[in-house]
Amino acid sequence: MEHLALNGQTTVRLPGRARTVWKY
Repeated sequence: MEHLALNGQTTVRLPGRARTVWKY
């Protein structure tokens, strides 16, 4: 969840697949 906090705004907008990429 730490990553979500950093790129939370972008992650929420992107689809499920994008989430995986941003997680890394």
